[in-house]
Amino acid sequence: MKNKIILVIIFILINTNLYSDRFMMNCISPDRKNATFYKLDNTKKENKLFVRSMKGRWSDFCEQDIDINKKVKCFFKELSVIRLEEEIQQDLIIKSKKSISFSNYELIEKKEEYKKNENNASDGSVEKVFECRKIRL
Repeated sequence: MKNKIILVIIFILINTNLYSDRFMMNCISPDRKNATFYKLDNTKKENKLFVRSMKGRWSDFCEQDIDINKKVKCFFKELSVIRLEEEIQQDLIIKSKKSISFSNYELIEKKEEYKKNENNASDGSVEKVFECRKIRL
């Protein structure tokens, strides 16, 4: 009888889903001045990524900003999220790409500036690699 109970308990433990659908990480900027929390929720049909600063509130990372001059697009692929943002100023177009990976726990931000007259000529490109660590839920 004890063997059957032990086998049933082992069977139940093996069949339960041990893979989590919620992930959280803390990222610190390369200059060590800003720290941000990221929380990925894959439990529902649509994926959501939330972000908050140290003293701020949770907000949707992929939500369109109020600013009319900004265009925001997000792409979810398993445990990675790519956010493309394009901001149009008077004589500049600033394109930024944030790539967040919850499998490697890394955040890479790349910014490029273009002049409005010359679409193909880039003024400069800056890439920042943030230091991130996993937070257990």
